[in-house]
Amino acid sequence: MNRKKNLQRMSLWLQALAYTGAGVNHFLHSDSYIQLIPPYFPYIPEINIVAGITEIVLGISLVVVPAKRKWISMGIILMLIAFLPSHIYHVQMGGNIPGSAFIMPLWAAWLRLGLQFGLMLWAWSVRKYRF
Repeated sequence: MNRKKNLQRMSLWLQALAYTGAGVNHFLHSDSYIQLIPPYFPYIPEINIVAGITEIVLGISLVVVPAKRKWISMGIILMLIAFLPSHIYHVQMGGNIPGSAFIMPLWAAWLRLGLQFGLMLWAWSVRKYRF
C-alpha cells in the first residue's frame, strides 16, 4: 500500500475515532455538554442525547459503510453546522460557561469556533476514500 493510501486510512480512522469518542463523551460528561447548548433552545437534554447518538453513528459509519461515505461526510458537515450555535454561544459567554468543562480564554473559544470549519473540510476530504 502506498504512502498516500496509508495517510488517507489514518485520516479516516482518526476522524471516525474522534467523532465516536466525542459522541460517547456526550453521555459520560453530559452536564458539561448541556451547559454548552444555548439556553434559548428547547429540550436541551434531548438535544445533547441526539447530538451524542449522531456523532457515534456517523463516526462508526465512516469506516463501516464505505459505500455511503460521501453521504456520511455530508452528514458530519451538517452536524457541525448544527453545532455552530453552541460554539457561538461559547464565544458570546467569553469562553466561560459556568458548570461546564468548557472554560477557556476568549481567544481559545474563538479558535474552537474556527476549528469547526477546518473539521468540515476534513470531513469533506474523506468522502471519496476507497480502500
